[in-house]
Amino acid sequence: MITSRIVPGARIERYRRTWIVGYTELHGHVLHGRIGYERNPSVFEFYDEEERDFIGVTFRLGNVTPFAINTTNLVLAFQARPPEIVIGSVSNAIAMMLSEGDSRWHVESLLASRMSLREWTQSVDRVTRIRFNIRQPNPHYQDAPDLEALIEQARAEVGRLELQAAGGLDLASPFVEQTLRHVDEHKYGEARLTGTTSSGTESIYSTEIATVETVVEAPADPATGEVGQASLADAVASENEDASAVAIQTENVDTE
Repeated sequence: MITSRIVPGARIERYRRTWIVGYTELHGHVLHGRIGYERNPSVFEFYDEEERDFIGVTFRLGNVTPFAINTTNLVLAFQARPPEIVIGSVSNAIAMMLSEGDSRWHVESLLASRMSLREWTQSVDRVTRIRFNIRQPNPHYQDAPDLEALIEQARAEVGRLELQAAGGLDLASPFVEQTLRHVDEHKYGEARLTGTTSSGTESIYSTEIATVETVVEAPADPATGEVGQASLADAVASENEDASAVAIQTENVDTE
């Protein structure tokens, strides 16, 4: 199933962003590939000496990252490249590509135990940044009048919002509390929160994977900035317990 769905050109849309699989290559039971997205085309102005004037050139820019999937133990590893490509976005994009027909796939971190958002906020001294991706609910908002007013007055279908405060955000404020509940409990979007512990260590929580984002460092090609296939293959190996990987699990669902 994995090799038939994670193929070049496979794509899904998340929050108005289309994720596309680039090349794929099967080495034994490990599928290697690249996944990314394109931004809207942008026009840049350059001065042309021959024309003696500025000319506009259209570029299609994007972001991409390498990945590997062990088709035997269902472990996924990929290179996080924040802020453009973060753990939750890639893992859930791949899970959505696999979630067709009679199965639904989800992801779980192998490096950190699942914890609730409340548990995480209690583990940090302060939350200094929250990045929201917000979707309209179906059928209606649940006890979120401030969020509803913001989204509905703007006639927005999706929204991206980032809040920052070096001294710490007030999570009990009505708008923040309502929006966190909207994305975390009711699942109409996602949030990525950055906090600081009592020791000064930074901790990042993702509602998409319901735990802290944990990574393992690996060497990257200085020319491309990408982690090599060997490192990714090692990360998804069955015997590697210290892998920067995410488990992909599946369960059958009734499609009738």
